[in-house]
Amino acid sequence: MRLRHIEAFYAIRKAGSINAAARLLNISQPALSKTIQHAETVIGFKLFERVRRRLVPTAEAELLFAEAEKIYRGIEELRRLASNLQRGAVSNLRVGFLPSLGIGLAPRAITTLRQANPQLSFDIRTLNYDEIVTKLLSLEIDIGLAYDIHRKAGIRSTTLGEARLVYVQQRAAAPRARPERMTLEEIDLERLVGLEIDSPVGSLLCDAFTARGLVYAPAIQVHTYSVAAAFASESVGCAVVDQFTAHAWRHSLDVIPLEPPLSFSVVALTPELATPSQTLQHFMTVLRQGCLELA
Repeated sequence: MRLRHIEAFYAIRKAGSINAAARLLNISQPALSKTIQHAETVIGFKLFERVRRRLVPTAEAELLFAEAEKIYRGIEELRRLASNLQRGAVSNLRVGFLPSLGIGLAPRAITTLRQANPQLSFDIRTLNYDEIVTKLLSLEIDIGLAYDIHRKAGIRSTTLGEARLVYVQQRAAAPRARPERMTLEEIDLERLVGLEIDSPVGSLLCDAFTARGLVYAPAIQVHTYSVAAAFASESVGCAVVDQFTAHAWRHSLDVIPLEPPLSFSVVALTPELATPSQTLQHFMTVLRQGCLELA
């Protein structure tokens, strides 16, 4: 089938009649009928049966329609990509943050940038890593802020700084009760609120515990740092979270460095299809400074 055959078939199947499909495609009814007849000749079977003055798709047509839907979804993605490429330089940045970075790093970075450029607006989304990559590839966001987990084709990665994991617990009534450092051996695993083992940071912690002959088995597993911090603040348990989340909860938590330190890179992800604008480069500079200040 040629593209014009698919277009004619799809329109009739969606609209339900030749007349409605012809109006949808802005062509004459005879021209559309001729196109669908030619399509049936090419493929060797009927696409529609006329039943009581209605066109009813055949079983074969329904199977083809499922595949045609995929083609049309791809065309819609192509249109969206073309529209986003056409945007050019605008005074709006579309940013995707991991939840932990959106809480700890985003507010001060955006405040700094808007002080320098009050006309600049932002569209902020908190997304998981895979969602950030998907939206970057379709140019639905301009930049994603994440941890350096693994590289993806079509995505440019720029290191902004280092993120440390820290131990947190409900703020002690007596400051002297707060330890200076916390080793993995000293963590009470029966009270640990931890990232799920299949998550990148959960995997990092699991490896670190295993290297010391310990078993990483949190009593409570959660999906985000902020939930772990919230549980710790209510004394549900203790937690190991990133420094940015810990900073956001610093008024209700004791934040204690781990010994030895566990860290990983914070990266800015941008699509290779697009050249970073000066505004975007300035934003990355501000984010890099924010990483240093929170280190």
